[in-house]
Amino acid sequence: MSGFGDEILAAGTAALEEAMQITRIAAGNLCDNVIDRTPVLTGNLRSGWRGSETGEGGTDFGISKVAAIVPAEVTKANVRAALSRWDGYKPFLLYNDVVYGPQIEYDGWSAKAPEGMVRISAARWPLFVQDAVRQVGDM
Repeated sequence: MSGFGDEILAAGTAALEEAMQITRIAAGNLCDNVIDRTPVLTGNLRSGWRGSETGEGGTDFGISKVAAIVPAEVTKANVRAALSRWDGYKPFLLYNDVVYGPQIEYDGWSAKAPEGMVRISAARWPLFVQDAVRQVGDM
């Protein structure tokens, strides 16, 4: 290829890279929002969030207590590390295998998060995308 073909290929590649950058930023903000909205009593549930760039969850589903209680910023950093390895072609999975998570999300077990964490964050997805588009546009 030469000339015009190279320009089209370069433009298409740049557009795909920008779209992936927007997707990663928006997904990171979504994950951060879920973690921030997770109610804390013991810290197990908030510390239990994991990210999987392969679209596959962990093998330890059903645990009642995580190995170590960590601050929200550490949990976010771990999820973002997985997000940075994500190729964008497989689903990115944010999961939490603490056994009472579904009751917090769906059954209102926590007065701190009566509408859950995931559903309310997912409803904000268009806002996360808009913010990411603005952020990439400012770069």
